[in-house]
Amino acid sequence: MVVVNGAECEPLLSVDYHLMVNYPSQLAAMLEKVRCAVQAVKAVFAVPGHIRNH
Repeated sequence: MVVVNGAECEPLLSVDYHLMVNYPSQLAAMLEKVRCAVQAVKAVFAVPGHIRNH
């Protein structure tokens, strides 16, 4: 399994959030390429349970 950590570890960072909001299809396509390259059965994005308003 491939896991992409999309949870910001610092309170003031929001790069992961903005990438996932603005480039979801590109991130999903790249994740699929990585999944295939490592021959993983599954690939997921790990995100926080809450949604922040920016």
